[in-house]
Amino acid sequence: MDVMDQGRMAILGDRAGVPFGIWQPERNSGLDVVTVPGSLCWLELYTPDLPAAAGFYNSVFGWETSAITFDEGSCTCVNPTTDMAGVGRFAKLADPYGARFAVIRSESPQG
Repeated sequence: MDVMDQGRMAILGDRAGVPFGIWQPERNSGLDVVTVPGSLCWLELYTPDLPAAAGFYNSVFGWETSAITFDEGSCTCVNPTTDMAGVGRFAKLADPYGARFAVIRSESPQG
């Protein structure tokens, strides 16, 4: 759909039915800043089939993916604030409508 004169967007689903959005810029180019403090630095995907999802996003968008294993294993619930060495402090939250999201305060790069 058109978003006024700002661009076009679509909400799609991957092979597991996980929804995601795409943006075709016009006046609003989208993410201009991604590597400075306060900018977007981390995206997560919760999927029942990681290999299929990684293959899908690579074949459709050319995106590389990586998995992080936690001692606690995987979790599909809202988590309290957690410190992760080399990454930062993060929490998984849910808004009043049940939409889940995470926030992170990244550690400063070493060296």
